[in-house]
Amino acid sequence: MQIRQLTDQEFDERVELSMYAFQYELAAEEMTEVRSRFKPEETWGVFIQNRLAAQLTLIPLQIYLHGKTFSMGGIASVSTWPEFRRQGLVAHLLTHAMELMKENGQTISFLTPFAFDFYRKYGWETYIDYKRYEIETALLPKRKETGGHVEQRTGNIELLSGIYEEYASRYNGTLRRTKEWWETLVLRRKKRTCSCLFSRKWSS
Repeated sequence: MQIRQLTDQEFDERVELSMYAFQYELAAEEMTEVRSRFKPEETWGVFIQNRLAAQLTLIPLQIYLHGKTFSMGGIASVSTWPEFRRQGLVAHLLTHAMELMKENGQTISFLTPFAFDFYRKYGWETYIDYKRYEIETALLPKRKETGGHVEQRTGNIELLSGIYEEYASRYNGTLRRTKEWWETLVLRRKKRTCSCLFSRKWSS
């Protein structure tokens, strides 16, 4: 067994495993886009007899916590081929990832688990619970005229980032977004179109 970073030449193996594990398909155009964003230095794999058996991605990020920024290691794309499961390969990968995060000063780690119990035994714990409330419209306060105007600011990352960071820095666990994050993960999905409300107070 060998644990190491993937290479550019192993992109197809990585995607093949991911598509199988998470049950999705990529069209040719989507495959090209995913390939352009592939960072082998962030992807770690367990190799058995030179075959990729399991993998995970360790993404260097930053979050806000009590108004300060902390380095965070984001765990993603944890997956194993069926014939290599129940052999402790993911445990080896997670342990390796935690050692790397310690070396890099990443004192916090986030992930989205398929099962909370699975990751709890490695040290992760539930951080956010989502709740949904349904309220009759008649019970909501009546809308008040606030003034201002709405403008489309397509692809203006500097403006969007300023608004977002002002909001995000007030809460714990919110992500500090880089320019690359805006370009590849936000505006790409939103078709690079956004609208901003400018109040009279802001524009004065």
